[in-house]
Amino acid sequence: MKVKWMPQAVGALYRIAEYISVRHGQARCDSFLNEAYDAGHMLEQNPEMGKAEPLLCGRKTLYRSFVVNDINKIVYRIMDEQIEIVDFWDVRGEPKVLSKQVK
Repeated sequence: MKVKWMPQAVGALYRIAEYISVRHGQARCDSFLNEAYDAGHMLEQNPEMGKAEPLLCGRKTLYRSFVVNDINKIVYRIMDEQIEIVDFWDVRGEPKVLSKQVK
């Protein structure tokens, strides 16, 4: 299956990357971005590796999440033979706020 990064997920990913770059330097930022994109590639090989996202369980669409590292996870759904990465969460955020971001 092909992975498609939706605009909201790309925006969230790069906001986090910018923060990491400022706080921890460009090398750590590059490593973080590689982790995120590697996770996307792993999803291509095994789309159902993520678990159903509990914060989004009341929705019509099944959203799954996949932990990228200690504090970040990818939120995605499988639509028409395509994996859509819909958001990228810093899990230290308020759960209700994170769940409202996914439209």
